[in-house]
Amino acid sequence: MDDVAKKILIILFLIFFTPTYSQTGVNTLFPKSTLDINGNISLKVVNLNGSSSPTPISDGVYISLNPQAQDQVFNLPSAAEYPGRMYFLRNVNANFTAAVSTSSGIFYYKNSSNEINPATHSFYLYEGLRSVIIISDGTNWTVFN
Repeated sequence: MDDVAKKILIILFLIFFTPTYSQTGVNTLFPKSTLDINGNISLKVVNLNGSSSPTPISDGVYISLNPQAQDQVFNLPSAAEYPGRMYFLRNVNANFTAAVSTSSGIFYYKNSSNEINPATHSFYLYEGLRSVIIISDGTNWTVFN
């Protein structure tokens, strides 16, 4: 192998096999995290009307829940299937309570080891508690109010 071919192989090796560390910045020249955003963030908003059967929550981040009757159920997906998934839930109907359940996992309030409602494995959004943030830890859901 001649010297030119060796140099080309060395350059290709360095390009393709050198460990890289990348960070992406939006509106910043020196990102300090994997994704560093210096500005406003817009999230997908979904409006869900309640129905006689549980209404699945499967898309979006900011979810406006609109129950059409008392304690209509809105069902989150499995916490195990979506580790790290976050939802911002808001009951936009002041007349009815929205029940939030899940297909898998347990609801805990932040800094608590007690299940929110062991009898029904759900919680309610009502006049005194209209908005929550919910985060999956890969097994259960943590509720921030």
